[in-house]
Amino acid sequence: MKEFSCGRTAKQTHAYLVWLHGLAWLLAPWMILGCRSDPEQAVPEVTEQVVWLWFADGQSPPRHGSECLGRVPPAFICGTEQGAEPCQSEILLYLRKWYQGFNVRFVVERPREMTEASYQTILISNDGAWCGHTGATHGLTRMRADCGVSRGGVALALDCAGSSLQCAALIAHEHGHLSGLEHTTDTRDVMYASDESAPSGFATQQAPTQAARCGPSQNSFDRMLSAYGAAKRL
Repeated sequence: MKEFSCGRTAKQTHAYLVWLHGLAWLLAPWMILGCRSDPEQAVPEVTEQVVWLWFADGQSPPRHGSECLGRVPPAFICGTEQGAEPCQSEILLYLRKWYQGFNVRFVVERPREMTEASYQTILISNDGAWCGHTGATHGLTRMRADCGVSRGGVALALDCAGSSLQCAALIAHEHGHLSGLEHTTDTRDVMYASDESAPSGFATQQAPTQAARCGPSQNSFDRMLSAYGAAKRL
């Protein structure tokens, strides 16, 4: 009987093809499942998070959340000799540096094209006396019980009378709580509880948490990245 160039007879080749056909049917479901579990397809699209910074202007706050209802803070005065606009610009520089890896955008004008449920608001004042808080209370933010992100939440950065760096750190700290982050013991982390820290943004190392509400330790940078996704690059 004539043999094929591969060294098999026609009968052997037919049996081999039948075996391959059966194997293909066995593997097909696994191949389909493998395609469905492609990690690139499983990652959801994350919408940019807009954060409105409302610097107190002597008028009623546009949004109170559940804190300080019916109270009006005095107009914000920069802690340095700068005017209001240069001071705000300097605060924004710190924030944009610390948030450059996240899909978050800070604005100082109300995003009127958006619903309140889709943007976060930070109320910024010089001190907490107007809200009945003095001393060690520098900010107020109500965290979600499940440690999730409050997409339309409101935070209060009450004690922003210091330097632009201190004010930016307080804003980032309170926004961290809106994002589901808790206090850590890392003094370089903006999520450190005391204002005596020297923050350089959201810490990239795992650090113990103080209350362990959301877990015994926290990598603040990774938590923010998980909450908002990576920054979009043009």
